[in-house]
Amino acid sequence: MHHWASPAKKGLNFTQAYADTTRQFGGTGLGLSISRALVAQLGGNLSLRSTPGQGSTCAFTLTLPKAEAPVVAPNVVGTFVTGALTSRRVLLVEDNEINREVACFMLEEWGVILEEAVDGEEGLRLLADNVCDVVLVDIQMPLMSGVEVTRAVRQLPDPVRAQVPILALTANAFREDNERYRSAGMNDCLAKPFEEEELYHKLDALRVLPRTAAPYDLTKLRAMAHGREAFVTKIIRSFLTNSPTSLVQLQEAAAAGQWGKVAELTLHIKPNLAALGVAGVTNVVAVLEKFRAPIRPVPSARCW
Repeated sequence: MHHWASPAKKGLNFTQAYADTTRQFGGTGLGLSISRALVAQLGGNLSLRSTPGQGSTCAFTLTLPKAEAPVVAPNVVGTFVTGALTSRRVLLVEDNEINREVACFMLEEWGVILEEAVDGEEGLRLLADNVCDVVLVDIQMPLMSGVEVTRAVRQLPDPVRAQVPILALTANAFREDNERYRSAGMNDCLAKPFEEEELYHKLDALRVLPRTAAPYDLTKLRAMAHGREAFVTKIIRSFLTNSPTSLVQLQEAAAAGQWGKVAELTLHIKPNLAALGVAGVTNVVAVLEKFRAPIRPVPSARCW
């Protein structure tokens, strides 16, 4: 404890009671003098009663003008809520308990039906058993990152579940990071910490995205693979590598009026389209197949 000697008269500085106080307890003894100077600047007075061996009592008095009653800001929380998210099913995949509590506090006030997962593996299990309108997924998680979760979701055999809108929750607001998340299959990104209104509008925008049919269905391919995921991946990569070239050749042949070649190329890519369950091409393929050149009969040889 620092012991201080009271000033003998007004205007004298406070001093430490003993010369070795600084060495024993630290400090230079200026704090009380500075405090008195600050109080004096405000028109007040600081007093000290100190008894060696017992302690010190400091007090100050100030006369301040009466403040006006604070203006209470109107409660604007929730004024942006339109009811568009009511009864919508949202899956929150977040390993941080506090972050989950904050998000739940917002979402449940909006009438959202919320499912929670503490890691990516649990989130995938929940999504495999339930159809959700939107998925909120944290990027930085142990075991499976948000990017890995998204890639796994996009490969689910059910095309409806595989195309669920996904909103990334991330502490990284860099543009290149957001582009990487989108390339992984995420629909949008939201930087933490976020405001309620921003989260609401992000979810509302994802919810109203047109629910078009999924462009592919891997059910047949997965059945053919018998659980060998490496085989599925190999076929998909081969399709993505070769199909652009085949489509360019198809367009060039059609532009040149080479309809026999068009039919030939169509027959070549038809099994690949079927294997990956590519939707909306059956009628087009059937039309292009008809341009096959007719088989001409070989003339019979004559004997003379």
